[in-house]
Amino acid sequence: MLNKKILKILSIGMSLSLFNTIPALAKENEEAFRENICAIGNKVIEGAGGVDVVSQGILWLGATFLAGNFFSPVVRNIVPCVNTVRDWGGRIYNTLTREFSVSRKTFIDDPEGAIRLLHENLNHIIGQENAKKVIEQKIASFLEGRLLSQRSKGACVLYLYGDSGVGKSETANAISKSLCGISDHLVINPSMLKMDHSQDAKSPIEQFFGNEVVYGIAGEKIQYPTKMAQQILTNPKTVLLIEEIDKMRMYDPTGSIDEFLRQIMDRGYIVVEGRKLDFRDTIIVITSNESRSSLVKGDAGSNNAELRTEVDHDFSLLNRLTLVEFGALTKEEYIKIALPRVFDLISYYFRTYGINIELSENFFDLLGERCCQEHKGARCIHKYIDQIRSLMVKYRISKKDSGNSYTGKTLKLKFDENVDFVIINEI
Repeated sequence: MLNKKILKILSIGMSLSLFNTIPALAKENEEAFRENICAIGNKVIEGAGGVDVVSQGILWLGATFLAGNFFSPVVRNIVPCVNTVRDWGGRIYNTLTREFSVSRKTFIDDPEGAIRLLHENLNHIIGQENAKKVIEQKIASFLEGRLLSQRSKGACVLYLYGDSGVGKSETANAISKSLCGISDHLVINPSMLKMDHSQDAKSPIEQFFGNEVVYGIAGEKIQYPTKMAQQILTNPKTVLLIEEIDKMRMYDPTGSIDEFLRQIMDRGYIVVEGRKLDFRDTIIVITSNESRSSLVKGDAGSNNAELRTEVDHDFSLLNRLTLVEFGALTKEEYIKIALPRVFDLISYYFRTYGINIELSENFFDLLGERCCQEHKGARCIHKYIDQIRSLMVKYRISKKDSGNSYTGKTLKLKFDENVDFVIINEI
């Protein structure tokens, strides 16, 4: 350990003496010293590649230094700049996609053509003659009134109520196809609502016609009008369908939907989250499974009132609504609906499998009676169609398993008298 300390002291002393000696040597032989320095510099330049290379390097370093001072603010803010570009790119993309998704095709400005087409489309709906007459009358009056100098301020609202499966949604499709050229109209239904009991919860109207949060390309949150609000803002000449409005009351304890309807029928517009939406050119079709007593105060209802819902509406709203009642289908109407569906099925099995299907004499009479008894509307016909399809699959399987052919065979289709089921027998 002692030897190491002595060596360290000696090395420091020698270093100090060397530094003290160099200036003395430089003074004694200044020219030689300069020549040695120049020689060393020349060797360094030659080793680097020559004067040209060194000069280019000096220029490059200088340019880099100047460029660094000039572009340093941009370099420091490159990430915010990129995020800004991506942000605006996302906004433009979302705006364009929403703009092109808006439906603009409409026949509302042509009352004669629109009503003629509406009449043709409504004729394809079986039954409900009184309801179709009221609808044509109301829409014709609305379209004609739009062309008058002193037009009505209110929107056109049709309230279709009645049993399930009697043609309300099909009628709404016919109205949309007649007036907008499409059957894919704007639809509002209870499944689109979010149940929220927080203090800042949005009402159903704010959820439908307010703002929604969209994430941009850079992941930032951007608020845009909802699809419903975008359609009304861009092209209000459209059909808006509100399905099963009676089931929305559980999401709307304050009655904001009723107030929305009252305002657009009185003033023609509504303000939602600071945005004014004009509904004067919009036709709103509402469907509901409510009973008559729910909408017509003082009415005792019908025998099937227990199958329908009851909603406590504001009386001022009911006075403004155009109520269109859809009654229960009759036996003859059930048969008219079932005839083309059953015969299409029979034709399909003959063309595809070569199987002949005959119907019993009272097949359609029994089908109509059973549909009336079930009181489920035209949807009960689909149950018997499903039974026929299932039986045909099982019949072909049994034939293949037994090694026999089903082509050219004739089957008898009838109702079982004991159970509510269709059966087939090979003739």
